This record gives sequence, C-alpha cells and structure tokens, in this order.
Amino acid sequence: MKKENLEKSLYKILNFRGKEGLSKKQLAEYFPPGKKVFGKITQTISKLVGQGKIRITDGKYHLIPRIEGKSVDFSPSSKDKNIDMDKDKDKGRDRNGRRSFSSSRNSSVEGVVKKADDSGCLILDSKTNDSIKVYPETFPTAIVGDLVEVKILRKSKFNSVGKIIAIKKRETSRFFFKKVKGEIIARQYFPLKIAINDMQSLKEDKWYLGEFLNNISARSLKARTIEEVTQKMDFDIVELLEKYKIRTSFPEEVLRDSKLEPKEILARIDKTQITTFTIDGEDAKDFDDAISISKEGKSFRLLVHIADVSHYVRTGSSIDKEALKRGTSIYFPKRVVPMLPENLSNELCSLKPNVNRNAFTCEMLISHNAIVEKAWIYPSKINSNRRFTYNEVQAILDEELQDPLHQELQTCFELFKVLEKRKIKLGAIDFDLPEAQLHIDDDGELVDISLIERKTSHKIIEEMMIITNETVAKFCMKAKIPVLYRHHPVPSEDKANNLLSAFKAAGVEVGEIDLKEPKTYQTLLKNTPDELKPMFQPMALRSMQQAYYTNDDSSHFGLARDYYCHFTSPIRRYPDLIVHRQLKQFFLLSQLEFPMQVARFPKTKAKDFIIPELKNINATGKNNSQSERKAIEIEREYIKRKKAQFMSDKLGTTYDTIVNGFHSNGVFLEIPRLKVEGYLAFQEIPGSWTYDQSTQTAHNRSHGDLKSLKFGDELKVILDKVDTVRNTIDFKLASEV
Repeated sequence: MKKENLEKSLYKILNFRGKEGLSKKQLAEYFPPGKKVFGKITQTISKLVGQGKIRITDGKYHLIPRIEGKSVDFSPSSKDKNIDMDKDKDKGRDRNGRRSFSSSRNSSVEGVVKKADDSGCLILDSKTNDSIKVYPETFPTAIVGDLVEVKILRKSKFNSVGKIIAIKKRETSRFFFKKVKGEIIARQYFPLKIAINDMQSLKEDKWYLGEFLNNISARSLKARTIEEVTQKMDFDIVELLEKYKIRTSFPEEVLRDSKLEPKEILARIDKTQITTFTIDGEDAKDFDDAISISKEGKSFRLLVHIADVSHYVRTGSSIDKEALKRGTSIYFPKRVVPMLPENLSNELCSLKPNVNRNAFTCEMLISHNAIVEKAWIYPSKINSNRRFTYNEVQAILDEELQDPLHQELQTCFELFKVLEKRKIKLGAIDFDLPEAQLHIDDDGELVDISLIERKTSHKIIEEMMIITNETVAKFCMKAKIPVLYRHHPVPSEDKANNLLSAFKAAGVEVGEIDLKEPKTYQTLLKNTPDELKPMFQPMALRSMQQAYYTNDDSSHFGLARDYYCHFTSPIRRYPDLIVHRQLKQFFLLSQLEFPMQVARFPKTKAKDFIIPELKNINATGKNNSQSERKAIEIEREYIKRKKAQFMSDKLGTTYDTIVNGFHSNGVFLEIPRLKVEGYLAFQEIPGSWTYDQSTQTAHNRSHGDLKSLKFGDELKVILDKVDTVRNTIDFKLASEV
C-alpha cells in the first residue's frame, strides 16, 4: 500500500469515527492482517503525530479537524442520494473535485451487503451469489441491506476482494436506539452517526424503535422514529432478524394452506402397532424423527421414522415457496423462527405421542459389524408410544430410572456401540465438545452460562441418523436419483498445515500422516493430552472446509463416508424435503411395490427405473447452503452479543484463560468455564512480541518473564474492556504473570 493511500485511509477512518478515537490496534483491524502492513501503519501514524495532523489522548488517536485551513473530508456530498465515487473518470475525481476511489467500472458488479462491521463488508453478488470481501478503508459507510456497486480488485477460486464505488439503494431497516446527553446511541454497530429527524421530541435514556430512510449520505445515516419501546422483548433477536432480513410471520395464503389435508399419492404401510418413541431435547416441539428397534439374532432391526413433510408441502405450493425462501429454521435459546408454519412444524408434521402421523420410514437390518445387510424405504403411518428427553434416556441407561421401554433403550445402546466402533474404524472425526448453554430471562438478559456435556443418549440418536442418511444417499446415488447430497470437502492444504504446526508446537505426537485422510485428524485428536483437547478440537473444526449441498459429490470428509445426504430433518431443513420428494417421485414413476428393498437392491432392474427430474438442483443447493450459513451467523452473533453483555459488568475481574488463537497483533484467549473469548494485544504484554504463523506461536524478542505463547498456554488476565456495540472483549495481563 502506498504511503499517500495509507495516510488518506487513516484520515478517512478517523474522520468517520468522530470523537471517540481509535487505538493503534483498532486502526490496524481496518486493514488486511500482516506484520508489514502493521509496521507501515505504525510509521505513518508516528509521522502524522509529529506533523501535528493527528493527536493521541489516553492511547487513542484523533484527527485534528483542520489542516492548513481546510476541513479534512473525504466524503461525497450529503446531497447525493445515490453516492457515486467514480463519475469523473477522465480526471480521476468525483463531481466534488475530490479523488475517486476507482478509475474504472469495467470490472464492477452489483451486490447486496450481507454483513457490515468495523472489519469491513461482505457482499453477495446479485447475479452469481458469490461473496465479495470489502475492507473498510475503501468505503466504510455501507450497512446491511444496501444495494452497492463493487469494483473487483482481486479474485480467486475461493473468494473475491473489492471496493464499493457506489451505494445504489438503501433498504428501510429497523434498529433500537436511545438518546443519551443529546446524542443517538444505537444498540449495534453502524459505520456513521445516526441522524434522527425528530430529535427534540425524544426522551432521554428511553429505548426507541427507529427506521433508516432511503436518503443516502456519506456523513450520516438518516432515520426516523417509529415508536417508544414499552414492552419486554429480547432486543438482540429482533435486531438480528431485522439485520439479516428474516421474515418471522407467514403470509395469509401460507397459513391457510397449512391447514389443508392433501390427498395421498402413494400407499402407506401401517406401523402404528409397533413400539415407537422419540428422543429429543427438553424444550423440543418439532419432533422430526422417531425410532423402533428390536434384535434379530446378532443383528438389529432399526426403523427410523421421519416426519413426512412432503405430504403437506407440495412442490410449487405457497408453503413450498415460503419454505424455499427460508431454507432452514433458526434457533435461539427461548425462540424458534421456523421454516414451516407452526401448524405444520409443531402439530401436523410433528411426531407427537399417541396420535397417528404420516412418516417416511427407513427400515434397516444392521449386522453386529454395523453393516446394513438390507434396507427398505417407504411411506408409513406411525403412532409414537412415548416422548423421551435425552436426560430421561440417560437416567434409564444409568439405571437411575425404571421404565417399561428399558429393554428397547438398552438395545439402542448396544447398536450405538456397534455403530461407534465402525465410525472409529472408518476414521470419522468426533468433535466431542461441551456446549455453552445460555440461560436467558424473560427480559432477554443472559443471567448465567453453563457447560453441557454430550451424553450417550445424544450420541445414540446422532449415530442412528447418520447411518440412515448414509443408507438413503447410497441408494439415491446407485439408482441415479438426483438429490442434494451433503458434501464435505477435504480440508485446504494451508489450513491443514497450520493446524499441524499448532499440534507440533504443543508437543503432540504427529509422525507420518496424510492430511487428506480423516483418520489423520482422529489420530491427532486422540494423541492430544486431555487438558489440551478443549482447545484443539475447536481448532481442528475451524480448519475444515464448510460442508454444502450439491448434486455433484456425495462424499463427506468429516464423517468418512462415501455417501451422505440429509434425510432426517425435513421440518427444519429444505434439502431433506427435496430428498423425500425425489424418492416419492421415483417410487411413483417406477410403479414399485412397497416396501422396496434399497440396500442390496436388485441392479438388474435399474434399466426399468424412471428417474425423476429436478431442475436447477445445484442452484437450489447453493441457495440452501447460503440460508444455512446465514442461520449459523445469526445464532453465533446472538451468542456473541449475549456474552459481551454478560461480561460488561465484570470489568476488573481476574480470570484464568487459555490461548485459543493468534492475530498478527495479539492473542485470543478463552475463559474455559464460560466459553467466553476475548483479545489480549501484544502491546499489553511486556516485551517485543511477534507472531510466527508457520509454527502458530508468538515470541518475545526482548525483556519480560514471558518468552513465548502457543495454543493451550494458560494466562491469568484481567477483564479490561467490553464493547457491547461491537461485541468485543479485551483483556490485560494480570500482574502475577
């Protein structure tokens, strides 16, 4: 980056951040990471301070408003409704005479801002749906939902980097704010100050619901007040659903159609007389799956009954179109935003006890070596005898509770041990991580965090669903039925090598390994000392590529399976619904008798099969993958917000932490008992610190008792700062270290 461009970017960032100022570490976060870039930033800041152009107060840098009699302003006129930084191409300046950020539009695209914070923007190309990263120094004024024009600066197979050259349109979106000492304070981060058109009528320190206007300005975000907030609510849920444009209500047509009882298109096999039960969480309402099980000699007969959503949600119906838009359900601790109307998700489709329900059954005969000897798939009618919770099943298995279905649950446990043995033999990776459970009160406040260990009861259902999904996927591939598979690619070489370096630095035995084999990761985690596993398991998980939906590849690296799809959760996942429909169409078109054998199925009949079509299947898979990632982002951001709020009144508290990540300018630390992560800048640690990416370690090149840091190292720190707008947590080193 050229010096003049760096100076300009620093001016621009400090100009937009107004009175609060930024530390050197915060300024560095606006730029791509790297020691060279940070060194240039440090040099440039020192030069500008020496020239009297920037001042430093309490460790934060501020822009001195006037330089040589001119106001520092790199923004276009606020009168321009459509901000365009590239009008006067010949002179390389915009219409106000200032230098443009772009000299050409030949490689520009339009897209929608899907994520925006002080680390930059993530934009979704309107035509290709590809993601584009925009660093904040190129134009830090876009907000989520904006339609923007982006010039592509760099493009690779996996991602693109660009800069915003114009904001074309701003969607009206809502946010919460209050007036404090005459200033508007929003609950979430925005790149500019908010200008409310009726400021004088607002009460001090009261929450209001506001709405942004399509009145684009580079100086402020124009908004209006809708109403004062007078009722209890979880502000974070409302804000996140608004931020990500998630619709919570269903259209009237969808609600009306959800009450209809469609005609059957296939005959059902009656399974209402066999013992059937569900095992779910304490608060679950949408029961996707139920099981029936028995022993036949040394083999197990397992029937996995899945809610037959395809019976109620027909292709092209109003419910189907809405479900496709949503793609997945979104889960919060005390609320669900469902993919389907509650009349379906919690009632007609849910496999509740003591009522007849339509299901799609995968019946398997599994050997004592976990081989599926035979399998059948067919529409069924079931009646669940019992609704178990995971805790109840665990207590029964531990013989703390007596239950009439004890024998069936014991058989489930025996099958689980068989399936687990095969999983280990295949090399499947088991991330047996404790989860942080957030305890939210009626006001939406996080009051406590507890760690939930995965119980055997969880693992039983998990393994049963995996072998069901594998069996269905294998049949679809062999019979050439077009469906969306759940493909998990081999990890990228760079991430795999970085992970390997971290293992080596921690002293984990590595030996000769093949990073393209899942068994390698299983072995590495097995060799990891117990005290380091809480760190290295999430690290190994982060090194993996994201799984996605496609018709092109049925393999799943993490599960070490050649065939895998999602079949078992159609109430909350659209790809599962596609698999159900395609199987039904296959059975219908080929006029097959039930139950049809699908494992060890007769290949000689393959030539007689009529294969159902599925148009734009990979485009649908891509859209569903994006819906899933959006849901994950929302759920993660919610947790991050709540944890920052939870820690905000604990400043000055000392915590025992462990190193769980590195940045060029510091380390990330985790408080294990809370699963709360924060940042410790190198400048807060005595000495001169550098980060070595090749070994995933940091080293002190000068004075100080602490000489190096690696993953899993323990540090005693003090909670120094919590920003509940940006949801960041900063530590400083405790004096004992």
